[in-house]
Amino acid sequence: MAGVLFSNMAPTPSTDAGAGPLAGAAHCPIFPSNNPWNRRVDRLPVHPRSDAIVASIGLDEGLHADFGSGRWEGAPIGIPFTTVPRGQKEVPVRFGYASESDPGPYPIPSDAPIEGGRSSTGDRHVIVVDRGDCRLYELFDAHRKDGGKRWVAGSGATWNLKSNRLRPKGWTSADAAGLPILAGLARFTEVKNGKSITPCA
Repeated sequence: MAGVLFSNMAPTPSTDAGAGPLAGAAHCPIFPSNNPWNRRVDRLPVHPRSDAIVASIGLDEGLHADFGSGRWEGAPIGIPFTTVPRGQKEVPVRFGYASESDPGPYPIPSDAPIEGGRSSTGDRHVIVVDRGDCRLYELFDAHRKDGGKRWVAGSGATWNLKSNRLRPKGWTSADAAGLPILAGLARFTEVKNGKSITPCA
């Protein structure tokens, strides 16, 4: 873990990286170019508590990049996402953690892919991008009801993909850290175009 840097995640004016175009929503950025998701971490300022954070994780712990595609034991692996056009019919979503979820309705198609497949007992994330509004919708522990006319989920969060606005401090999202999942996914097009995740030495 030596050399891992923890930033305060504040956007800065310089741009030195950027996410590639999103399949199915090519004109939607995955957040602005000055967003921390689109910056090289080795060029960001080090958080004042970086050493303590790294020590709490473990200086000798390895980093496991959990890439996956295809199927494992008959179920799909990886975290899928889908895009929908402007005007996609919105459906109600009931949340288990409603106090920290962005209220619905959400534009989730009835055939939206679920992480791990329909029978998954895992995190069951559902990720949808409205390519007309460039808005991201993410669900945790998502279950379709009445053929997709409504959904039940543990939590849900939405983001404007053209904005650096954060969620309220301390809130969860579809990810326990309160962060967007889509921005952290390594996509085939990025690897193909030479944009990859390189650990610090």
